[in-house]
Amino acid sequence: MRTPVVPEHEEHQARGSRPGSWPSFWVALGLVAAIFLVTILLPKRENIPGRKHMLAVLPFSNLSDDPSQEFFSDGLTEEMIAHLGSLDPERLAVIARTSVMGYKNTTQGATEIGAALTVDFLVEGSVRRVDETVRVTAQLIRVSDQTHLWAETWDRPLTDLVAVQTEMGRLVTESLSLKLLEPRPLPPIPPEVLDAYWKGRYHWNKQDQASLTRGLEWFKKAIASDPRFAPAWAGLADTHNSLALCGTGDAEDHYREARKAASQALTIDEHLAEAHAALGYTLMNFDWDWDGAEKAFSKALTLDPGRAVTHHWAAAYFSARGRKEEALTEVERVYSLDPLSHRVTADLGWYCYYVGRYDLAVRYSRRTHELEPKAPSMGLCVALSLHQCTPLPTRPL
Repeated sequence: MRTPVVPEHEEHQARGSRPGSWPSFWVALGLVAAIFLVTILLPKRENIPGRKHMLAVLPFSNLSDDPSQEFFSDGLTEEMIAHLGSLDPERLAVIARTSVMGYKNTTQGATEIGAALTVDFLVEGSVRRVDETVRVTAQLIRVSDQTHLWAETWDRPLTDLVAVQTEMGRLVTESLSLKLLEPRPLPPIPPEVLDAYWKGRYHWNKQDQASLTRGLEWFKKAIASDPRFAPAWAGLADTHNSLALCGTGDAEDHYREARKAASQALTIDEHLAEAHAALGYTLMNFDWDWDGAEKAFSKALTLDPGRAVTHHWAAAYFSARGRKEEALTEVERVYSLDPLSHRVTADLGWYCYYVGRYDLAVRYSRRTHELEPKAPSMGLCVALSLHQCTPLPTRPL
């Protein structure tokens, strides 16, 4: 199995060439020249059969005069990550939010960012919101030569943001010669609902107790404005799950509320991947309904195979069940989608420890320390793993 943390390059031996006649030499030289001319004269295409493209959506810059609109630019970034990740999952993978948010307002160039994230393409842009209208600019950059494949500007009312996402997705698929899957029809979202929902996600992503509590209130406001808006119910479920994990209030009450909110989201929209994932998380951690949790995670990944957090939770599930190969497969997938999140690498270190891959546990733990030197318990994971890898010295008699 490929080790994602510390890739090892295979050594290749050059084969010796067989001597041939002079006519064969000139024929071969002519073929090389023809291929060279075709390569130069024909327009370049990004389609490489059998190869999955890696893309990162950098945080959209907030060009509004109001700094409090950061939640809006972050929300657009997250929505574009989710939208682009669903376009052609077999050919396109999109880096998760937690790994790209460190590049907010960055001065680093495309080459440096591309190398750190191991991606082929970058989408970068900005958003300016004025009252109920919005201007979105975006461009697609090929990392290898920093070529701008396209650049566009959209001036729309807030209710047309879904159309902007769809148009941006179409431009990406055309540039990369991808197969555009039929998008799900999404109704316009009222601005007050979108604001409350994106504020909820903005606070949920911070994952500290105070932010989670604020996120809970924003999701409730979104639901009060539109009780049929399923993503807000899924966000409410995610937040109750997180509050249960961090020990805020009664964990059992939070898990029950999470299950109720996730079920309500699925009643409204049975195709909402994040609702299935949230339900799976509750069934795994609270109900210990292993079969139900596995079905929920499987459904979530079928609907949205590019969502890193679902792979993260699936890795936890398989690790807890002692299913080594499936756990390691999910570990590799989540790391490829979220390589710069110390929370992810920390958990992956422990998952690998639990399934007996102590070498990988050490690597992920040390990677966590590189990303966040203050990360707790990783020294313990390394020590325990090294203890399993290395026999203890015998005491001389």
